[in-house]
Amino acid sequence: MPTDPEISQERPSRRDIVDAITHEIVDQEAIAKQGGWTPWALLASGAAAVWLLLDQFKSARPTLSAAALAYLSCWLALRSVAHLKELINIKMPGAEHDPRVLLTRRLLQFSLEVIATIPASVLAVVALALTRSVVPRWASNGGLVLASLELCDVPAFMAVSWSNVPAPMGGKPALRRFITAAMFTSVAIRLVLAGGVLVAVSRAAAAPQGMTVEAARVGLLCAAFCFLLERFAATLGSRGTTDELVALRRSVLLRDLDVPDAIRAFEQLLLGVRLADYFGEQVQSLVARAQSVSALTIRLVDACDQGCGSTPAMSKPGELQVQAGRALEEAKEVQSRMNRLASRAELLKAVGDIPESTLSTLRTLALDLGEARKRLESIWPS
Repeated sequence: MPTDPEISQERPSRRDIVDAITHEIVDQEAIAKQGGWTPWALLASGAAAVWLLLDQFKSARPTLSAAALAYLSCWLALRSVAHLKELINIKMPGAEHDPRVLLTRRLLQFSLEVIATIPASVLAVVALALTRSVVPRWASNGGLVLASLELCDVPAFMAVSWSNVPAPMGGKPALRRFITAAMFTSVAIRLVLAGGVLVAVSRAAAAPQGMTVEAARVGLLCAAFCFLLERFAATLGSRGTTDELVALRRSVLLRDLDVPDAIRAFEQLLLGVRLADYFGEQVQSLVARAQSVSALTIRLVDACDQGCGSTPAMSKPGELQVQAGRALEEAKEVQSRMNRLASRAELLKAVGDIPESTLSTLRTLALDLGEARKRLESIWPS
């Protein structure tokens, strides 16, 4: 009887995992080099832009308002192209449901590129202030709104990156459609603002006495330096994933990881962590620590009842009380982590269905730890 080839596939070997990771590393490096940018090339280009910018002020004194118009034209053009590209790439999600989350340590890799946009946006605000007399009021206000929106991305992104809440990558179809629609609306508003203000700024720059060659050079060099800074940050951020893949390949080769663990780690790096796996590992770790605290509590209470009589809290401090104090601190820490995990479960309910067993385990842990703390406090009152 013929066997389905997919069913008869053997489990990947260690060599298969190493080859897959190697191919992924090669692909990541090829993608990073597609634009022709390397960190050293970007550093050299940035240094050249700064040198040329300083040289401009030696030969002539360009008008600040004209230089600001040139910079605004470049910045708005770059933002328009970037937002148009984002708008084209946004796709409405289908009905598939793949509940995964991206660990926040991975988000920190991409935060460098977001931080690198600060100088360009700040310069845009300064340029808008210098051109208030030549740019229409509505365009100046629109530019300020656009720059403010770009700057607001930084604290919002960093707050998510540096928090302990994993970022959802997938989720239920309704949530994904809502997020996609919100992203589309936000990008469309920024594109309209950038395009409208660009037209007004370009008209002001094209007016008689509105632009000089020296001022145009200064504005273009400032915009080029900010663009190179963003590209350099993006290059460093993309390198983070490659470095993690190299470290994973080394662990597999040195047999620090079993094949199933290696497959799971490889999948998490590329696709994110499955919601069930994320909570399963977290809850399992908390259960082990809570059971250790409960067992230690029982031993300490029994020892105290045998050696301290019926009023253990009134006995003079000794080794027993010191151990009880340490166990109490451990119980408090486990309970704090359990509360944070329960909060994450509530936040991520929209991403995927949290197993009822997970929530039930968390509730049971809360009761057990509360009882353990009461018994420990009778030995070591806080």
